[in-house]
Amino acid sequence: YVWSGTVRVIHWLTFLSVLVLLVTGNYIAHTPACVIPDGEPYQNFFMAQMRFVHFISAIVFDVGIMISIYLIFFSTFHAPWRELTPTTQNLHKFWKMLKYYFRLSGEKVEYKFIDPVDMVSFLSFHILAILLMFTGFALYAAPFSLEWWWPQFLHLTTDWVVWLFNGLQGTRIAHRLMWWLILAWVLIHVYFQVWKTIKLKDGSLDAKIGRAHV
Repeated sequence: YVWSGTVRVIHWLTFLSVLVLLVTGNYIAHTPACVIPDGEPYQNFFMAQMRFVHFISAIVFDVGIMISIYLIFFSTFHAPWRELTPTTQNLHKFWKMLKYYFRLSGEKVEYKFIDPVDMVSFLSFHILAILLMFTGFALYAAPFSLEWWWPQFLHLTTDWVVWLFNGLQGTRIAHRLMWWLILAWVLIHVYFQVWKTIKLKDGSLDAKIGRAHV
């Protein structure tokens, strides 16, 4: 009963959206020279379909991240913003727990909800996700004119990203870099949770798979 049902649903929706975004994004970035759909090329819109799936998955990912950030501060089950705050006590717990994991010796930090190392890991993930969100929408908004409110809103909130990364090509490179970092984060995160469940028997996997309060 460490995580609420809402947090678990958001967690797995985010995980699935990351997988879909990875596949579709890789196709968009590295389009094969030959795709064999049904009919003639002019009768197919495979790239458009991939971009549409990528966009829908991005919306699921973005909404999940925004709800997750909201729950960090306002969850009625457990709002972990205090554990996320880089206080001296939290940083001390983080280094102490990190040394314990690498050495498998010393004193283990006792915690009720979130491992201090996981807390720093989750914070880094959300920072990467926010950067990914802004760079993605900046690329999405680039070809749109300012004739109606949605493109106007996107340009207003994301044009600074294009300026920050010195143009669309730099923004595209940054967007792909964020994705590679998130992919690396996911692989490390999954390995670490499995390792903790087997080695430390702390139920890290059960906390996201087993029964939950709604």
